[in-house]
Amino acid sequence: MTEVATMNSIASLRDVRILVVDDDQESQLLFAEVLSYTGAIVSTASSGMEALSLIGTTVIDVLVSDLAMPSMSGFEVIRRLRAESWSGLAITVSAYCREKDVQESLESGFDDYFPKPVNIVELVERIAALHKSVK
Repeated sequence: MTEVATMNSIASLRDVRILVVDDDQESQLLFAEVLSYTGAIVSTASSGMEALSLIGTTVIDVLVSDLAMPSMSGFEVIRRLRAESWSGLAITVSAYCREKDVQESLESGFDDYFPKPVNIVELVERIAALHKSVK
């Protein structure tokens, strides 16, 4: 299947409000472009503090966050959000691929984990499935 055919057949995320948090600008841009293509309303943040600020002022359905970021890790972001009773879906996308990292991600409050490099079609399909299951 060609890349174009694959992109045309992936799930719709129409009107799903997604926040992409990654200090790597290229990763952030890639995720934002692909998720926007599927119909999602995408916001971006380059740090944990920026993410917390945005979620405090904007309705976000899904958080897609890196773990390794300066000053505040993705672990700390999700712990703070869950402590404040934020109930959105949270998916981490990280190069940390050891079993203990995956386990800590889930224990911290993330709903799912994707290792980098990410299969973007699988990520979109998973976001769609998780979002549908909580609607």
